[in-house]
Amino acid sequence: MMRSMFSGVSGLRVHQTRMDVIADNVANVNTVGFKSSRVTFNEVFSQLVSGASAPNPATGRGGVNAMQIGLGVGIASIDKIMTPGFAQRTDRSLDLMLDGSGFFIVGDGSGTYFTRAGAFDIDPAGNIVDPRGMILMGWGVDAAGNIQRSSVQPLNMHEGGRQQMPATATTTVDFSGNLNGRTRPVHESTIGVFDSLGNRYILDVVFTMGAVAANGNTTWTMTFPANGTPGFGSPPQTANGVYMSLDGNPEQFVRFGDFDPDEYFELVFDTNGNLVGNANRILGIPNVLPGLAPGATFGRPPVGGELAAAVVPGGAATTPATGVVVVNFEELFQTDAGAQVRRAENGNRPGVLSEISVGGDGIITGRYSNGLNRTLGQIAVARFPNPGGLQKIGNNLFVPTSNSGQFDGTGEEVGADGSAIMGGVLEMSNVDLAGEFTNIIVTQRGFQANSRIISTSDEMLQELVNLRR
Repeated sequence: MMRSMFSGVSGLRVHQTRMDVIADNVANVNTVGFKSSRVTFNEVFSQLVSGASAPNPATGRGGVNAMQIGLGVGIASIDKIMTPGFAQRTDRSLDLMLDGSGFFIVGDGSGTYFTRAGAFDIDPAGNIVDPRGMILMGWGVDAAGNIQRSSVQPLNMHEGGRQQMPATATTTVDFSGNLNGRTRPVHESTIGVFDSLGNRYILDVVFTMGAVAANGNTTWTMTFPANGTPGFGSPPQTANGVYMSLDGNPEQFVRFGDFDPDEYFELVFDTNGNLVGNANRILGIPNVLPGLAPGATFGRPPVGGELAAAVVPGGAATTPATGVVVVNFEELFQTDAGAQVRRAENGNRPGVLSEISVGGDGIITGRYSNGLNRTLGQIAVARFPNPGGLQKIGNNLFVPTSNSGQFDGTGEEVGADGSAIMGGVLEMSNVDLAGEFTNIIVTQRGFQANSRIISTSDEMLQELVNLRR
């Protein structure tokens, strides 16, 4: 009689635990990155009333099964459901969701932790942090912007001068495109360069188609426009010099002198439209002012300050002297296609970090006020052989256990297993509310049934006590 009461008590206890877990799931239905849990039951020890016996041919009796009385129910496990939650769009660049497996790595002075909640922001010190101030971890970059995949470190957007992008003087200008003498025998273009302070200088140039040789080669001359040329407005051109305007300002010019455009700016194309003849000559514009130390790049020179000019022979393989801007024409062609000449230059103005974005591969890119981008780092993720074995410690954080596998301190690229990082969205809770409401009903009925067992057992005991009356 008493066994049934204790079985009922064990049933009440486990159903109460199950309701506790369901309540926690429902309470966190809108918690970012929350992973729901479930409870499974198992029977506990059974009392053996009589053992089993095998068939006996001598007596003619068959086998008899053992008789056992169960003594209640226990909790087999409380499992974490690690399936991903749905994405909620936020349009914040640092709201991140892991589309696939893995965990964000965060930490502070107390240690390293793991989370699926990707609501991050930047603090005044430049750290990428979660709402509790935990710093997001990943890999940094070297001076050339290459990711250094070693031990994870806090991702800081200000360290190492990342908040500022210094000015860089121009060293190369590459012309590319097509000159079409039939449709456009005169083609205007420019050469633009930056000095070491970020000032930009614009030199107007004109490509003019010349005579066609007996072998079919065509010569184009590259000259600099004289005063009054439509669309330009440069000052008068002297016999041995041209002028470069500062930031396109027609009132501020720097003089380039002492070169012969007839010798150094002839471009010869063969019958296939490829550059030949002086193709191995590259215009070099030294950016060293007279009186400066050799190799010093020019700053903002005075109006009319004279610069020398030079030609670097030997084609692209030639390494120019320090401080020389090399202009390359090797990707320039003459065909019957559309006439379009493009120019690409290196060098840049100074800039300050204005915003950051995170790509699907976790690479963090900074955009600067000068319009340029720079790689600032990469988010690393942690993966575990048994993520369900991680231990919750609150605040959407997990720590490894002996049954989850350990973190190696380095992490992995997010795309190593085909996963990706989605920006502008957050991973919501994976709680299935409809399923939880169903579980509430089932758990409630189970609790009521076990309560009925206890009350019925009590009534039976009461009847036993009343037998003496």
